Amino acid sequence: MNKEQLTRANELADRIEKLETQLVGWKHVAGLRTNVLRCSLINSNQLVELSAENIDIQIVRALAINKIETELEALKVEFDNL
Repeated sequence: MNKEQLTRANELADRIEKLETQLVGWKHVAGLRTNVLRCSLINSNQLVELSAENIDIQIVRALAINKIETELEALKVEFDNL
């Protein structure tokens, strides 16, 4: 491996480790502990407060897990191909 590949391998390893930690957390999420979410608006720096009562945490949880697993798979393939 050359220097660039080693640098990239370290970056990938760090990102993979962070995502694996996040994945474990999301797999154990049971609910939100807040009633209000602070959100930024699309194409704006403005923040708004929205009620969390309409959020189905199981759907959010499933989407987050799917996204993390997809990214992890791609990162691991890239890592293995270095």
